[in-house]
Amino acid sequence: MERIASIIVDNPSKEVDKPFDYLIPEHMDNLIKVGMRVVVPFGGGNKYIEGYILNIKEESEFGISRLKSIVDLIDDTVY
Repeated sequence: MERIASIIVDNPSKEVDKPFDYLIPEHMDNLIKVGMRVVVPFGGGNKYIEGYILNIKEESEFGISRLKSIVDLIDDTVY
């Protein structure tokens, strides 16, 4: 079963001042923890930006097929 991370992206726009759901890639599943910084594709152009993991869950209201995946981990530990 795929796990999903709720991520707040580092973008000052009020329209995106909410968490977004991203798939956790299988090779990162055991590494991802709440509070870590990650790189995610964002927006129509899939620009890579930094985000913070707020929550890890099993389901998304948007459906798995519509979710993008986390690209990279910035932190290897939670501070």
